[in-house]
Amino acid sequence: MAELNSGNDSAAPASDRDSMTPIDSQETGRVLLAEGPWQPRGNVFVSPVSPDVLPGDPGCKPSPDFIRVIDTAARNIYDVKSMGDIEAIKKGYCDTGRTVDALDAAQNALKRTGDPYNSLFRGQKSVDLDALFQGRNHTIGVDFQIPGLDATTREPRKGPFVINEIIKGSPAEKAGLRAGDVISTVNGVSTSTVKYTGLREILDNPDRQPVNLGIMRDGQPRDITVTPEEMTVPAVSDTLLPGDIAYIKVEDFMQRDTVEEMRAAIEKYPQARGFVIDVRDNTGGLFDQGITSASLFVEDGRLLSISTRVASDPANPEYASTVYNLQRDRISVETGQGFFGKDVKTMPRYPDLVNKPTVVLVNGMTASAGEIFASSVQENGDAKVVGTRTYGKGIGQTVINGMPDGSKLRVTSFRYYSPHGNWFGNAHDERIGVKPDFEVENPDSALRLSGADAQLARGLAVLNQEIAQRHPNR
Repeated sequence: MAELNSGNDSAAPASDRDSMTPIDSQETGRVLLAEGPWQPRGNVFVSPVSPDVLPGDPGCKPSPDFIRVIDTAARNIYDVKSMGDIEAIKKGYCDTGRTVDALDAAQNALKRTGDPYNSLFRGQKSVDLDALFQGRNHTIGVDFQIPGLDATTREPRKGPFVINEIIKGSPAEKAGLRAGDVISTVNGVSTSTVKYTGLREILDNPDRQPVNLGIMRDGQPRDITVTPEEMTVPAVSDTLLPGDIAYIKVEDFMQRDTVEEMRAAIEKYPQARGFVIDVRDNTGGLFDQGITSASLFVEDGRLLSISTRVASDPANPEYASTVYNLQRDRISVETGQGFFGKDVKTMPRYPDLVNKPTVVLVNGMTASAGEIFASSVQENGDAKVVGTRTYGKGIGQTVINGMPDGSKLRVTSFRYYSPHGNWFGNAHDERIGVKPDFEVENPDSALRLSGADAQLARGLAVLNQEIAQRHPNR
């Protein structure tokens, strides 16, 4: 599985044919992300310009730090043309002798690609990213639902936000927050002006600054102050619903042990007559976790295929096509790269634990690794998908360690396709997503698992119908 280490990994030589695959990321210090649009994107900076020395002046010296980031991005980014003239970019920044200035300028150059996923993680954000992969986060410990997508832009609407779940033992629980509370203000600012990402950054802050939340509960306003703490946040929660239906909610695939948590949840319910896997508002995470989680439900078949930019000369970019086929004892990873031929490797699979009726719940906020998982089980015939069309992010990113000052570089480096070859989209101007077998809208205010949860109700109806067909005499 993909791992992230502290080893350096600046622009790899073109001979490193496998440096972009999940299999080799343990050695190269890379990790493949299939994350959605709600993960931290870093800050946007304006390139600093010295009033005394300008590009083209005799005194303008190149910046090794700036060039290192730009070269690494150019060798790995999927659409290298989006960067523009690479040599002109490198000559367009004069070294100030300060690494922070070079990284500011590099961040600005990445911003100009037009892809918000191309960015640098610096300082505490770099440390936080490592912690996130391990399931550790500075948070108050709440899961709140996103108010849906704007009908025109299909971007997430602003608040207010309804709390779905309180993590046991969390600061939120200790402060008295409850599921169903509506967050109407944060630090005195109305959440009607706050995006999901903005609220998440306030509630999950490493500075542990107290957060004042104005909430509505049973029609009455309340003020509650809560301070984030570092805690291990589970990726999976579960319960047994009436009729012996196991309900498993997967918050995201960002943790390296998400598949292990899913396996444990499945094995808790040997008596289950069917399974509901809820990946609504699951915005993705680690590429390999989406794939291996699907192996818990699929016996054999294609899981997906990807087209990957291989670390190569930006003047002559090279690409590889990789197919992930699930076999009884492994995941076969077959990569073809032009005249270099094919290379076959394997990934460990998990046992196919579920041979019972299964429904996967999705919505417009299900993205990336969430879409990989949903399409893999759907198109292999192992589950029905219920909900609304998913977000439409068929692009993935590679995070590269070893950048100047301990920073990490994230660039869009691959596109992925469903088992039937369907592309999910580019997450901005071309978004296709996964089409559910049964399309059901949920009211914005509907809490998960509540009587108003129309998607769950339809999913249970689909499950019960299939159970009756399989066991007509029961």
